[in-house]
Amino acid sequence: MLAASNSSSAFELSQHLPLKPIRGQVSIAPAQNQSRALKTVICGAGYLAPADEQAAHTFGASYNLDSLSSEVEVQDHQRNIDTLIKTDPTLHSLLGEVKASQLDGRAALRCTSPDYLPLVGPLPVFEDFVENYGGLKRDARADIPLSGSYWPGLYVHCGLGSRGFTYAPLGAEILASYICGEAPVLPNDLQKALNPARFIIRDLKRKRI
Repeated sequence: MLAASNSSSAFELSQHLPLKPIRGQVSIAPAQNQSRALKTVICGAGYLAPADEQAAHTFGASYNLDSLSSEVEVQDHQRNIDTLIKTDPTLHSLLGEVKASQLDGRAALRCTSPDYLPLVGPLPVFEDFVENYGGLKRDARADIPLSGSYWPGLYVHCGLGSRGFTYAPLGAEILASYICGEAPVLPNDLQKALNPARFIIRDLKRKRI
């Protein structure tokens, strides 16, 4: 199983996976008397989570395409505050109108794919796909009646991006159905939309490989 975020493409058999790291920063603010009453996550342009056991709220998260730094930055705290206000101005007030320079936080790199959908399923054998489906370079609409070639017992679960809490449980169910030989969890078109081999087929049609 390859479920190592951006490092999932660091192996010889998986180096063809087109993973893209995108920086994100979460801000952490101390709970206030009023904010402690919050019992559910508030989502909109951003999100605000209820206070944890350390009496702190997390909110965010920034989405930076121009930086791969994992350092916490004040400017991203400000982005998160602005996003929180855009979601609902009262949420900022709920936190005591905290300032960016007063916040703690955490930054990391999301693992995304070119189409921003997860990669969930068996790991394709790149060379076999290129050979078997090479006709797509001549005719992108060609009907090639061949089954895909995959490495036995090797599966991928990555590229969850900023929707990991939603995608992870569904991805786990999909993988369980593959591994156990059960009926597909999703309709065929959605299952294909998440298949890690889709990028090889796409690049053959676009004559990129």
